[in-house]
Amino acid sequence: MRTLLLDPEDREDKLCLSMINQKVSKSKKMLCLTGAGISCNAGIPDFRSNKGLYNLVKQENKGVKSLNKGQDLFDISLFRQEETIQIFNRFMHSLYEHSRQIQPTDTHLFIKHLYERKKLIRCYTQNIDGLERKLGLVTDNTNELKWKDLQIVQLHGDLHKLSCTNCSNKFSWDLEYETLLHNGESPECPKCLEFYFARLSQGKRLSSINIGILRPNIILYGENNEYSEYLVRGFNQDLNKRPNILLIFGTSLKVNGVQSLVKKIAKNLHEDDSKGIVIYINKTPLNSSWNSIVDFHIQADCDEWVQHLRTNFPDLFLTQSQLDLKKNKKKRSIIKEENNCTTGDISLTPPVTPTKVKSENARLTNLKPSDNIQEYISLLDDTDQGELTDEDGENNNLLPSPMNSMNSMIEQNTKIKQETNPITVHSKRIKPTVGSTRRVLKARNIPRRKNKIP
Repeated sequence: MRTLLLDPEDREDKLCLSMINQKVSKSKKMLCLTGAGISCNAGIPDFRSNKGLYNLVKQENKGVKSLNKGQDLFDISLFRQEETIQIFNRFMHSLYEHSRQIQPTDTHLFIKHLYERKKLIRCYTQNIDGLERKLGLVTDNTNELKWKDLQIVQLHGDLHKLSCTNCSNKFSWDLEYETLLHNGESPECPKCLEFYFARLSQGKRLSSINIGILRPNIILYGENNEYSEYLVRGFNQDLNKRPNILLIFGTSLKVNGVQSLVKKIAKNLHEDDSKGIVIYINKTPLNSSWNSIVDFHIQADCDEWVQHLRTNFPDLFLTQSQLDLKKNKKKRSIIKEENNCTTGDISLTPPVTPTKVKSENARLTNLKPSDNIQEYISLLDDTDQGELTDEDGENNNLLPSPMNSMNSMIEQNTKIKQETNPITVHSKRIKPTVGSTRRVLKARNIPRRKNKIP
């Protein structure tokens, strides 16, 4: 595990931090685990710091012998004594009222943005404040909801719901329940009361009937999670999607269940994807037992790291529509530049200079292969010699044969056209008639060859 600051002085640390930020920016298969540290900037204290909830509970209840430490208030054993139940009810009501007044932090907004950009597979949270719900994220982790529709998995329950200790039915807070809990009293479950009076009206036995009480729907120490099977099935589905990054925000990783979750994800990342990394963002460092599990520890406040990302990778915080618009503008600008470059090249490129030919051979040079052979013979008779001169003024040393002269003229004419025209023209060889060839040979006093003229 390598520890990094947001403003490192070491060059290697700077490169490493830049690499981490770039991986987060490009990844589309991330998992996220959050703790109380992401809600501290909103006004909710964490649990284990000097000013955390555990120390706060301990200071407010010094005379209570059963509360030796703050963690005891979140243990299932507190329901054995009436005194600790009253303390628990008053504390939960104050925490509920406080969570209703605060607003989500930058880290909460960042998690929502990752979902909107389809870069986040799932977010698991240990928090019970439900601040993600204020951003429109789905936080209901009951098995009534399909796992693919669940965005925030509340591992330790939801403070904004009340649960019956007997029948496990869920209820929302109302004014009556708030008043009772504020006074330290436990509301009776309306479902259990309804069932009790129904049996009473029917004259049935009531000895086996229990009436449960309502308490916040959170998971206490020593208590089983009734949705454990649902959570395990969904967790395995997330691992099957092969995530490549795990972001851990604001948690000390002290809870056994959370430790097991992180180890399983880290094992999946390091085995299936050699490029998978585990990033821990928190002010408090971890102990050495996490060195082989967590790859990088960014020692900073969660919101500060989010702001650091926003500064260095602003495109990551654009919405998908804004990003598409920016890409289209960039494409149009590139196409415009290419068109300007192409137009500029055409306007600056001078035309091809036509090949210069001596005046005496100009008519022969301009003669097309499709012209009449009689015209060629007449032009050939007008020349002083049976030789053609190229554009460099050098003799071609053609044989004094009309056919050789004609072939040389055709090749030179084709070469000129290829120089002036980018499209190569394949000229067909002229095959004069036998009669015309004989007249040429007779006019030149050239004896006839026995072999055929090619």
